[in-house]
Amino acid sequence: MNFGASRLGFWFLNSPFSLTWNTSQTGIEPSCGIGGWDISNQGLLIRYIVQDSTNCGGCNPNVQTGTASATITTGLNSYYFYYELRGIAEYQNANYELMDLYIAKTGIPIVTKLVSASGKEEGLGCVSGEAEQTVFVPPPYTLDSNSTYTFSLNFTTNDPLYHVGCYYECALRFVRI
Repeated sequence: MNFGASRLGFWFLNSPFSLTWNTSQTGIEPSCGIGGWDISNQGLLIRYIVQDSTNCGGCNPNVQTGTASATITTGLNSYYFYYELRGIAEYQNANYELMDLYIAKTGIPIVTKLVSASGKEEGLGCVSGEAEQTVFVPPPYTLDSNSTYTFSLNFTTNDPLYHVGCYYECALRFVRI
């Protein structure tokens, strides 16, 4: 699925939901500039900005992590829920930089992993490129009426190496059924 820029604005403006995210992050260096969570478009676009690692000429020597969660209540309508993870990732090793999106329905003790994104196993050191997305549950995911759902994002670099200009973002869209 490709949420091209020409359509993103339209989807966000017509969204029936505005999400408020609760976020936390570790390993961000204040002296390194921008890093960590950035939320826009009524909470429907959430990005984790990775600060450049010291081994690639940056100033962050840390493992960088973040968690984010948001909750919605559907009301009288059911919705199709669309999602995509994308970004710029390291091309040294796969599954080091890693973002996962989960969903859980209140009252049901099952958490479903929807999609994951990571770097690629290319052995290219400080070279970055498009993140690789793995979909576990193809969208759209149906949100039932009169229900409450929690969305969770987890991000980690897993190590302090090979991060140059990297970020991961999650784009969400809801369509009333």
